[in-house]
Amino acid sequence: MFDNSSNRNVSFCVQSQPLAQPEIDPAPSPYFPTSRTQTLLSQAKLEKENHLNRQTNLVDRIDHLGNAEAPLVQNRTSTEQVITPLKLNQQSEKAARQGQDSLTGLKQNQTIVASATASKLLGSSFDTTFGYGLVNAAKAVAWAAGYYPHAFADVANWGGVHWGNDYVKAQEAWAWGKTGRGVTVAVIDSGVDIYHPDLNDNIWRNPGEIAGDRIDNDRNGYVDDLFGWNFGAGQNNNNVLPGTRDPGQAHGTHVAGTIAAEYNGFGTTGVAPNAKIMALRISDVRGNRFTNPGNLAEAIRYAVNNGAKVINMSLGWTESPELINALNYAASRNVITISAAGNSGLASPAAPAKYATHLGISVGAIDSGGRIANFSNRAGYDSRMQHVVAPGVGVWSTMPTNFSKWYDTMNGTSMAAPHVAGVVALMLSANPNLTHAQVRYILTQSATGPSYSSSFSSSARSSPSGGSRSTNSMRNLHRNHEGEAIDVLIGKLV
Repeated sequence: MFDNSSNRNVSFCVQSQPLAQPEIDPAPSPYFPTSRTQTLLSQAKLEKENHLNRQTNLVDRIDHLGNAEAPLVQNRTSTEQVITPLKLNQQSEKAARQGQDSLTGLKQNQTIVASATASKLLGSSFDTTFGYGLVNAAKAVAWAAGYYPHAFADVANWGGVHWGNDYVKAQEAWAWGKTGRGVTVAVIDSGVDIYHPDLNDNIWRNPGEIAGDRIDNDRNGYVDDLFGWNFGAGQNNNNVLPGTRDPGQAHGTHVAGTIAAEYNGFGTTGVAPNAKIMALRISDVRGNRFTNPGNLAEAIRYAVNNGAKVINMSLGWTESPELINALNYAASRNVITISAAGNSGLASPAAPAKYATHLGISVGAIDSGGRIANFSNRAGYDSRMQHVVAPGVGVWSTMPTNFSKWYDTMNGTSMAAPHVAGVVALMLSANPNLTHAQVRYILTQSATGPSYSSSFSSSARSSPSGGSRSTNSMRNLHRNHEGEAIDVLIGKLV
């Protein structure tokens, strides 16, 4: 998919000062997926390629082939209300703190409820499509805090554009004061708009670096790496901003918003709204294609050495010993790597997610009906594969502020992975002492398994191929913000 033989530098808009923030409607009317959201067609196989695991955009009732009749999205009404997360009383907060020291100790508290059926909490079984199932923050964070085998009590869903948070039960953890505070999540991607008003307060800043003095103050080998680093081939600089207004450049900003967009009353809210984002740019992007893929192993090591506790990789990458060594290094430091499984509709995850048999977590995508996305790679047949699923179709999140829209929907396992990265950040905010092995175990064993959940379609699990493919699957088009059709397989305007 990506032609690495002619790595081309592209122009980008560097912002030395934060953008002026326009007046923002406190009750915006964006688009959101309905219960009838349809799964999208899979891409052609993209094995052993460096690519972004994003499928396409859903825009204004126009599907990815330009058909206006597809019921993909609808307007949110202006009467929808935002529910304020609950606050803990002192007794509950004390109990939560006490629970951090034990993974198996049973804690009793009136705001924590036991599951109606213990078997639904204990030992999720492995499914070749969904892996261990839909990630569940209400259970995972409670277990991390020491309340095994209980789950945090349900809270009201927000609905609308926040359906992804509803599905992974992020609000249940927020109600207990677990919002990702104190946890840094590295986003290795196409760059992040660190000045976006829904992200700027949650951007990691290197405490050992002085801006603009051209000195490596913290002696970590990177000069003026105030917000992260640009590892793109031939770049090697501190510019972490996304490049031009090509749709692919928005990828990293969208991922970052799903993880940690602020809880501020407008736009959207991330799964872990108090976590910090470390922006690590790995490439320029044209369409869905890397034009100068850099050193992923080096980016992983940078994240580990500079304090990230979670690393999100919504990308595919060529297998290599260097990559495996970097993933091993992260695991040895109890840094959790979250990898998108890939969008080729294959029976098992692609690299780097394929290494989740022993290292990190692999993530597949489901739609708002709980069905596996047709494009999503499946879990495979090895139950050692620590694979879960999360929302990845019609996911609403942040876009770079040099785009015409500051928020939009995207699709792909790229959008599913940051939901899981956010849940892991919630777990680590509840218990920062969790090991790599403990996070993997808790996350998978607390997941909502498809074998007993009505949210999962049995027909979607019937075959690894995810159903029939359109004859257009080899020319999978989406529309950019200027309306041109872009072929995400060959990366040029058509």
